Amino acid sequence: MKKTKNYKKLINILISSTQKNETSKKKVRQALPNINNAQLICKRVKKLFSQEPNIVFVRTPTNVIGDSHGQFFDLLQVFKEEAGINIKKCKNESFIFLGDYVDRGKWSLQLILFLFLLKILYPTNVTLIRGNHECRETTSLYRFSKDCKKFYPNTNAWEMFLDVFNTLPIACVIDSKYFCVHGGISQGLNTIQSIRELDRFKDIPKNGKFSELFWNDPNSEIDYFSNLSPRGSGMHYGKKAVKEFLTNNRIESIFRSHQEFEEGFNLPFENIKGLKYSVLTIWSMPNYGYINQNKGYYLKLSSDSDFNLKQLVEIKKSHDPGHEENNLEN
Repeated sequence: MKKTKNYKKLINILISSTQKNETSKKKVRQALPNINNAQLICKRVKKLFSQEPNIVFVRTPTNVIGDSHGQFFDLLQVFKEEAGINIKKCKNESFIFLGDYVDRGKWSLQLILFLFLLKILYPTNVTLIRGNHECRETTSLYRFSKDCKKFYPNTNAWEMFLDVFNTLPIACVIDSKYFCVHGGISQGLNTIQSIRELDRFKDIPKNGKFSELFWNDPNSEIDYFSNLSPRGSGMHYGKKAVKEFLTNNRIESIFRSHQEFEEGFNLPFENIKGLKYSVLTIWSMPNYGYINQNKGYYLKLSSDSDFNLKQLVEIKKSHDPGHEENNLEN
């Protein structure tokens, strides 16, 4: 009970630091749990993730959230909308996060620790799956490794977070109808069962069928799979590959993130098996990097399979001190 109270206190401090007219860069930084608390959080949440299967099964109603990349203030909009920022109300809601929690944005540490705390407090209501940024190489190229060294100096904080990332589930299935994954389908894994049998407790390699789940992108101009993606990792997958995956697994839709779109979501394929949402890309970061002026959305999915794409309003510069810099180059 004492630990639970401490976790609630830590998450409320993080939330309070973002409140309008009270926030500042200094206040948000001061809200970051100290290294001792961060270690406790990571140890606890790693145990929870390790006990989950490769593919987590969830029931509707639920909310599906795409990339968040350290834009903590924007992510909190989802909770203001669905739980009135009252964390206790999260026990009555369900949230699925599609990966890419760190790098790019100013508040990666605050955001990832907030989500870890949320998972600890409401483990059956919160599902976090892995994105391509939850790995060693990508976080070393962008800002997360630097953030760990800056705000937790002379510690093994970066390695500590990487250990947790290596335990994150790969994917999620909602109501046995909707497959959630960060990047998309893999050329070597055409059934959900084959993904369930993978060894996920490792870093993400640059290429290969495991890597493709986090790096692949849909492409309406091809039928099956392309050669190497312009990203340098992963490949593209086409309409026929999607149709086969849906048929093999008796599912209706693939929900994924991984790509920014100006409109905040994208439907790359039309009329696969008569399904409008055969593949739905969800991008949950309005004004990506604080410079792109794109929209952000998340998906609210009701128990009767009603799709409600809900827009996230861009946070004003005066309300998020992270706006002070361009974060896409970091």
